[in-house]
Amino acid sequence: MSYIFLIYALIYVGCFVWLIRHYRQVEHLGTLALIVIVLALAYDNFVLFLGHLIAPGALFEGLGRWRYVLHSALTPWLLFVAVNFLQRAGFRWCNRTVMLVVLGLVIVLSLAGFIGGFTLTLETKYVDGTLVAAGTVEFIGGFTLTLETKTVADWVRLVPDNALSPGWARLLPRLTAVLSTLAFIVIGILFWRRLDWKWLALGAILMFIVSAAVHGDYGLIFTNLGEIIFMLSLIWTDARVNQVVVI
Repeated sequence: MSYIFLIYALIYVGCFVWLIRHYRQVEHLGTLALIVIVLALAYDNFVLFLGHLIAPGALFEGLGRWRYVLHSALTPWLLFVAVNFLQRAGFRWCNRTVMLVVLGLVIVLSLAGFIGGFTLTLETKYVDGTLVAAGTVEFIGGFTLTLETKTVADWVRLVPDNALSPGWARLLPRLTAVLSTLAFIVIGILFWRRLDWKWLALGAILMFIVSAAVHGDYGLIFTNLGEIIFMLSLIWTDARVNQVVVI
């Protein structure tokens, strides 16, 4: 089962290689942000693949910590990509002021998941015969996020412990992911109506449906597949909006 995540990671590596070549031609900041996000998603899925190969310990702790932090810190930058798409497509109302406001919001949300007294301390315990390692990640203002190691089939990962984690720390990554997806749904509809480009809207809607409908231990497989389709729609749109039009 864990090899599915290796396939996902390799798909992202292919996207990363293509984006690097594309960026050399266009040199857009939105494209650069996509490169960083895609690389982080490749790392995310590769760590999920490695989980069953690495025993809980310092290496497992470090990889799992950075998987969570990168996801929390980089997801807000999808909002920057969204505004960059609008500017490149020639939407005049999306001016410098709008970009600066969005950029400020992105930086605040990104730092909230990354800066602070950042530590991850693990303790080992057994729950129903399954090895679980619990620990905490400290955030700004003394907020902490408690993580536990969860074993499903043949993969192992760090996940938030809902019972011990404060709501603020658990909800922030989800909130930024929902905001980004909704933003791309709206922008995708604009592109569909004005530019006859439907793929951004369809990719974002699919991501929203999968995130809302799929739950449980095996839901991560489908959620990550939805992320791949969503990111492919962003990459395809990034190539599409190189030709600036006036709207």
